[in-house]
Amino acid sequence: MKCKIESLEVVREDIGEKIFRSSLANIIIKHYVEVLEARNLKINRRTMLSIVNFILSAHGASDISYSYVKKLGF
Repeated sequence: MKCKIESLEVVREDIGEKIFRSSLANIIIKHYVEVLEARNLKINRRTMLSIVNFILSAHGASDISYSYVKKLGF
């Protein structure tokens, strides 16, 4: 995940903030889904939303909505 995020940071200005934010959220959600499935654990959408929004804000991006997490099929 770290490598993907670093690569995304490099092209951030070229792709625009909206695409950066959605791509970053997508990377984060897919990573956590893989980790949780490997450990046979489950979390609810609200918890995933909190995790994603925390990481997004750490990278200077705005928060995503609950419906976006739901739309990604988590």
